[in-house]
Amino acid sequence: MTKSLDQINDDFSRIWANSEPVRSKDELDAAIRAAGLDYDQVTTEWLRTLNKAWVYLRSDAPFDDETINRAYRRELLA
Repeated sequence: MTKSLDQINDDFSRIWANSEPVRSKDELDAAIRAAGLDYDQVTTEWLRTLNKAWVYLRSDAPFDDETINRAYRRELLA
């Protein structure tokens, strides 16, 4: 079964949901593409590795690796 972005976004929201807003589906998609993943490769474990400050809109860097963060920023502009 092929995963959709909507399914991944639902998982992301379920994992990180609390009273704070989280990143949008488009931002999550950009992070997935920057990491070089297909939707079927996105696991709940991978979603948990995203920078918590990024998830909760306090940082613009979803990853610890600055090279991938630059790729993420390029994906946002694409």
